[in-house]
Amino acid sequence: MKEHDPLSFYRATITPEYVTELLQAAKIAPRAGIFSATTVVWLMIAQRMGENDTLSAAVKSLRLRRERELLEDSSGSCRARAGRIASGTSGYSQARKRIPITVVEQIADRLNETILTYRRKQSRSVKDDVYVIDGSTIRVAHTPDNLAEYPQHTNQHGESHYPLIRIAVATHADTGIITRPSFGPYNGPNAVSEHELAKGVLSQLPEGATVIGDRLYGCFRFAHIANSLNLKVVCRMKESNAKAMLKFAPTGIGEQTVVWTPSAHDQKRNPEMCDEKVQGRLVWCPLSEGRKTKEMLVIFTTTDLPLKSVIALYGRRWLVETDLRNLKATLKMNFIDAKSPAMISKEIILGSCAYNLLCYMMSTAAAREKMSARQLSFTAVL
Repeated sequence: MKEHDPLSFYRATITPEYVTELLQAAKIAPRAGIFSATTVVWLMIAQRMGENDTLSAAVKSLRLRRERELLEDSSGSCRARAGRIASGTSGYSQARKRIPITVVEQIADRLNETILTYRRKQSRSVKDDVYVIDGSTIRVAHTPDNLAEYPQHTNQHGESHYPLIRIAVATHADTGIITRPSFGPYNGPNAVSEHELAKGVLSQLPEGATVIGDRLYGCFRFAHIANSLNLKVVCRMKESNAKAMLKFAPTGIGEQTVVWTPSAHDQKRNPEMCDEKVQGRLVWCPLSEGRKTKEMLVIFTTTDLPLKSVIALYGRRWLVETDLRNLKATLKMNFIDAKSPAMISKEIILGSCAYNLLCYMMSTAAAREKMSARQLSFTAVL
């Protein structure tokens, strides 16, 4: 397989035949024109990776850049074969709307799974897979359709102008490769929490992988979901919760085997977990700033790693912050100017594909030079 650049990787992974099968399964007749589903999906991914991410720039790339290679697959279109492409954007705009979200999700999953498969060949085993889970928010355009799906945020100063979406992702600690984001409304009657989104994220991870989470994920529900999916966890806990579980206040450096059972509050909110339990360890050590002890770090883990290794592993949690920054700021996904919820979903999913393709190229290049992908600058590579 050619791996020299994202376009070559995309063409080798997402073939016209594969996309045609997806469309037929969705009972949609494939189109043989210039803007086939294969071409449109790539253009949406490329828009996230380009400095000029407008529709007109995407159409122009089909006429003047390497994207013309995609037209070689449009055997049913004379205009495509001859390269006679108008500069207008209406055809591309309509083609973006026609592709079902289910097809976009399947394409994204195939891309991500192929990327992870090739990455695992470079590592020793799946057991080396460590992911960091976290959530964030994305602002979207102020339109009637978007407001109906994603209500505005309200505080003491009134309503915010832009609707908010809550997203959750898990990023690979070594390479930064992320799962397909889970997302939903931040506000309103259908608002979702990061814990609700976490199940969709965790279900995409390979069995035996380790997941790192901050204090928000230091709850029984998260540990139980991960355990049921055969995933190991390293998540920080509130000191007060750890004290209640241990029956004493943790001091110094130590660890203790525990059996975590749901609290009365957990049982009330999640009756199906009343008889469940998760076996693991509590590991703790003081965090200091200079010579002054700042606070106690308490970690719940289901791994069999030594105490110091657990603490060192949790130190990698910060990596997700830079990954989210690259996804939102560098690829400009902190605001999505789409006019409908369906198009917002496609932008989020394919934006994560753009991010993963770049991370994969960084990982491949770093492996050849026997260095870590984290040593490369995402912005410089872009």
